[in-house]
Amino acid sequence: MADPKVAAFLATKSAEYRYTQLGSPIISPKVDKQIASNVPAMMQRVAKELLPNAQKYAQLLSNTKIQNVINDNTQNLMVNNFSAEDFVNNLNGSLEKEN
Repeated sequence: MADPKVAAFLATKSAEYRYTQLGSPIISPKVDKQIASNVPAMMQRVAKELLPNAQKYAQLLSNTKIQNVINDNTQNLMVNNFSAEDFVNNLNGSLEKEN
């Protein structure tokens, strides 16, 4: 059986490497070291365009009602006659009630 402390250490070092050497902004632990290389243009774009939206999405998921609407409607997409438009309408209705 793997030691959880070893797994956590390896995950932290992997994230640190991805941030400092590859310039990846997508890491879960906080890394206080400087980026050692130039950040690739695609990673700059991800940090600028995607991450702010991902943070807002994560805040929405902390609301149980919204999370349930997302989960239920995602399952409903597998049902005949339930469209992406139905998904969007249901989610928008829930967002309006919660905000």
